[in-house]
Amino acid sequence: MAKSSKVAARKATALRQKPLVGQAILLKGGTGAKRLYNKKKAFVVHYAERGCWMTVRLDQDEEACGTTNMTTDIKWRKGGFEHPPSETDPLKVLDEETLKLVFSFLLKAPNNDERGNHNVWLRNQAGSIRGHVRAVSQKWKNSIDMILSDVIGPVQVDFGNCPTHAVPTLGSMMKKHRIKIQTLNLGYASLADFPFLIELIRDCDTRHATKLIANRVNMLRVEESSWPQYTPLQARVVDLDATDNVEAVRLQHAQKELFKAIGENCPKLRELSVAVTLPANSLNYTGYIDGSLFSLASIESLEVSLGYCGKKLGLEMQVDSNVVTKLIQKLPSLRCLKLASSTREGANGWRFHIQSPSLETLVAENIPKRMWVTCACPQLQTFESSGGSYAPHGGILPVLTQDQYESMTSNAGHVLLSAGAFSFPHLSVPDTCEVKLAGDCFRKGFFTLYSNRLADIQSARFNPV
Repeated sequence: MAKSSKVAARKATALRQKPLVGQAILLKGGTGAKRLYNKKKAFVVHYAERGCWMTVRLDQDEEACGTTNMTTDIKWRKGGFEHPPSETDPLKVLDEETLKLVFSFLLKAPNNDERGNHNVWLRNQAGSIRGHVRAVSQKWKNSIDMILSDVIGPVQVDFGNCPTHAVPTLGSMMKKHRIKIQTLNLGYASLADFPFLIELIRDCDTRHATKLIANRVNMLRVEESSWPQYTPLQARVVDLDATDNVEAVRLQHAQKELFKAIGENCPKLRELSVAVTLPANSLNYTGYIDGSLFSLASIESLEVSLGYCGKKLGLEMQVDSNVVTKLIQKLPSLRCLKLASSTREGANGWRFHIQSPSLETLVAENIPKRMWVTCACPQLQTFESSGGSYAPHGGILPVLTQDQYESMTSNAGHVLLSAGAFSFPHLSVPDTCEVKLAGDCFRKGFFTLYSNRLADIQSARFNPV
């Protein structure tokens, strides 16, 4: 019973594949002299019920391509043909460039980003359109996958707003098709996710990326990968036997590899937000920072979130107080610098001094208390500081008499001061520079505490350049 069913199935298949007399077919499988006719159009003249041969007649246009010693009607094996595509199928008739135009028309115009840039795709927009086009038919699916990188992009990718279970699939698709990326937010990734992030930046087309946010990827205490299915860090990047401080070694190699990937693959980056984690018990940072990232002449806006790892924290830390200057000294186009800290601990009692000939805006708001920031910037126009008399923050404070201090205690919100009208310790900026301080710097009855904090700035530990 089973055998007869198989025979019947084979006969039904052969019947469906049997061409009708006069039907056009495309020849294939020819050998010897007949190989010249492979992929040529022909018409069925006779299809015998028995045997393995049929008679076909070449199309007149195709016959001209053959040899003169062969007849117009030739014998051809029955299985050596395929049905030609429908002439109404654009995926077979149109060339690749025309096909790109067709799909671009179907995809319509992307939304503009917040800066007004044109032809920028949102990640969910591109993914949804690709899914709809691929669902039309298998042929459309295969065709759009072949030209996906030319049709869709550049894309705005925000892993921070992407469901964690969807990140591996999305990342694999983007790497496979080398999707063009305009802006990239790496979101909340753990240390174990570094290999995935590095591969994504290297495998996608990030040559024209202008904005990258990677300021939440150094979570040292998160050991598990945020996005499953990716190899743990120690199997890819780090030699854990190099030292007993496993956590520091893992971070050191992974962070430098990530910085290197960004520096080598994003040459047109204008805005960069990055977490920089350094050792708390060493002034040698070369193993943690790659110079290619902080040598990009295109960077105009930089946000650095400083963090420290190791056994020595707080007042016992060893800190290079010029580390920020060393990071930005090779950025000739830098206009805006935002300095933050990934922790409220560490670096207390240190004065970070910043020097830049091009810097116009310096923001030092989200930093720990007693972490002071001074600068020598001849082009600086705005210095935003959270202050720090009562509030648990640091930054910069002006030298005030008690009367001047008391006159400011009624201010709410922020206080704007001119650098030329007040004296700021270790601040070398134009007199027209506007210093913006948090209103809670000046609280009634706290002048003594304010004076003590001001003395902290004068005596803060500082390693000269």
